[in-house]
Amino acid sequence: MFARIFGNMGLADAFCRNRADDLRGSPPPPIPIVTDKAQVMELLKREYGMVVRGEADCCLVLVRCDDLPDSDGDADVVAAIGERYSRNLRPYDGLCCFGADMHLIVLSHIKVEDAEAVLERLRAAIEDKLLSLPDGRHRAVTVSVGGAMVDADRSIEENLDRVGRALYAAKSGGGNRACLRSE
Repeated sequence: MFARIFGNMGLADAFCRNRADDLRGSPPPPIPIVTDKAQVMELLKREYGMVVRGEADCCLVLVRCDDLPDSDGDADVVAAIGERYSRNLRPYDGLCCFGADMHLIVLSHIKVEDAEAVLERLRAAIEDKLLSLPDGRHRAVTVSVGGAMVDADRSIEENLDRVGRALYAAKSGGGNRACLRSE
């Protein structure tokens, strides 16, 4: 899954750059949305290093829309979800476009007992309110959220695969769910 997602980063880069152009004139989000593959890897390596050194715990989270029926609105919906998350995360967390239709969230300095509640809050932040799209439309959307605590005994790629499996479990369980892998 890791290779497949990073293979789509070029599309995500272009998508997020276009969204940044569309959002000029809007107040900047509290945390930036990382779109560059090298920056995503740098963020992941930094957080992984802190876990390996025992300095902090970290949870990786993948978020994907459950249903995007009209392909013309997909980019706007994904961008609106990213904007919502960028305004609801802590300044030291990371938010990345990850593939064309997903976000990777890096929850830094978080314990497993808090991560589950945060995943549910992230899911609810999308479900509870209509998303405002750039063309003035509003849309109800649900997301599936998969998360896994970073395991220092596994590679970054293996940790990302675990997060992918958690996202798959949330989606296969009917969607609009949050699933945290604990093993």
